[in-house]
Amino acid sequence: MKQGNFSTFFVNNLGFFLILFLSNVFLNSYELFLEHHNISARALFISDLLKYFKNFFVAALLSFIFVYLAYLSKNHYKKVIFILFILNYCCFIIDYFLISHFNSFLNQFILDSLFRTNSSESLEFIKNYFSLSFVLCAALFLIIQLVLLKIKIKLQVAKKINKILCSILILLSLVTVLDMIKKYHKTQLLSYSFVRLESFNITRILCAFLYYKESAFVDYKALVNEYKNMYLSKEKISAKNNIKNIILILGESLNKNKMSLYGGGYLTNPYLSKLQKNGNLIAFLDVIAPYSSTNPVMQTILNFSNYENTDEKHPWHSYFDVIGLFKLASYETFFISNQEGFGMWGNAAASIGSNALNVYFSNQGKNSIRYMNFRPDSVLFEYINNIKLKEKNFIIIHLMGSHFIYDYRYENNFKKYKAADIKSNLDEKKRKKIASYYNSILYNDYIINSIYERFAKDDSLILYLSDHAESLYDDKTKSVLGHSIIDKTNAEIPFIFIFSDTFKQKHNNLLVKIQNAVNKAYMSDDLIHTLCDLAGLNYYECDEKRSIINENYNDKRKRLFHNVDYDKFLK
Repeated sequence: MKQGNFSTFFVNNLGFFLILFLSNVFLNSYELFLEHHNISARALFISDLLKYFKNFFVAALLSFIFVYLAYLSKNHYKKVIFILFILNYCCFIIDYFLISHFNSFLNQFILDSLFRTNSSESLEFIKNYFSLSFVLCAALFLIIQLVLLKIKIKLQVAKKINKILCSILILLSLVTVLDMIKKYHKTQLLSYSFVRLESFNITRILCAFLYYKESAFVDYKALVNEYKNMYLSKEKISAKNNIKNIILILGESLNKNKMSLYGGGYLTNPYLSKLQKNGNLIAFLDVIAPYSSTNPVMQTILNFSNYENTDEKHPWHSYFDVIGLFKLASYETFFISNQEGFGMWGNAAASIGSNALNVYFSNQGKNSIRYMNFRPDSVLFEYINNIKLKEKNFIIIHLMGSHFIYDYRYENNFKKYKAADIKSNLDEKKRKKIASYYNSILYNDYIINSIYERFAKDDSLILYLSDHAESLYDDKTKSVLGHSIIDKTNAEIPFIFIFSDTFKQKHNNLLVKIQNAVNKAYMSDDLIHTLCDLAGLNYYECDEKRSIINENYNDKRKRLFHNVDYDKFLK
């Protein structure tokens, strides 16, 4: 049978294209809908669906390419279409099942669990999750796709039009490939380079297997095992202060000078200011981060590493971590995160957190940027509100906070500030971004207060700090939005203690220590020593000279921001 040109072949097999394209549009839209459904923000669905256009475009492009592969098979095209139809349907059903039950496409974490599962566990899984309703849905989707496959348009497309269409297809394919090469050259990570391929079910599943073997994921698993073995090699310790709940909230990209709690010009902290007025909050005034990006910061604040003791022979991950430390003290440990489960930006926090007795990642396996856009931090509330507390609990909550893109960080009802409210000579586009940043701080204020209310009736102490700060075109050059520079705008972070009334009654001695330290200069890489002091841990690496609340604290220690003396050159 003579095929004619590609365009003629395409319209003659239009149904096959529609199956590939619409099945992926459905999966992407369904997943996006569930994202918004889970955060009670369906109003955002339509606007973010438009922002998802690139994913639909890639789905269309890959659908064209698969049709073209069938075209290249010439006389065997029917066999190729049949094979691709079956492959697409199987991938579709796998992803539909995973989205419905786990709100996730197939990824390296699921593969890792699958490869570690024995036969009895597999049977138990099938009994728990496979149901008649799912089988009926699968059958319905099969019928719909078989009907679509019958769609054919008998039409001969002119050679000139075919050349134009093929040229456009080749050009778009080249642009996509070049974009992938550019991303890989920048990060050396397949999971970042192939992010657009995750918009199409067949290539997405292939990517999952590639990512499973990728160095970042392999490094993550190695770090998890390293910390696990380190913990197993230690002996139990005691915690003399006997605080029921110690909650460490890790914020993101929050500049303390933009918070009204610290005197910022816009009202962004109504809840925290009220807690301060009621005597349940103390904000420290002179605290800096060691670096301006998340992963290096987490490599120092969540373990005993610091700039004095870390080098090539003694890397950050060779030092004992805070989760293991509190497990040794018989605390029930929790790590609750709205950030990535692993990757070039998140391996430090994720590998340490994954050894907690209770672990929850809202974005488990979703390490690519496309998944970091749609989940405000309130997605963690359901898990936080339902955790079963024990006699002693150490809880780390890792927020997305004020991470760029700012207007993805909050729900619509927190959209208080607009470009017109920002008093600045900057253009409207920049003022709009600044307004969104202030809205994210306002939302963060609500998040922190909600976490406080969850634990307020118990003996609870919350310590909140941001990983680093953020420049809003107010650095020395007046040109940077973000945290990519060595500047005081990126270094100065909030460091806040919040405590319940019960804590105040039972631990007045600790409260006095906290109050007396409010003006001391501090660098967050010594955080673990302060946590040791708060809990009263008798671990040999805990150094009272590095604890800001200790009377023997060394406030003369040089504070370095990216190895630059902050007090001498940046303050």
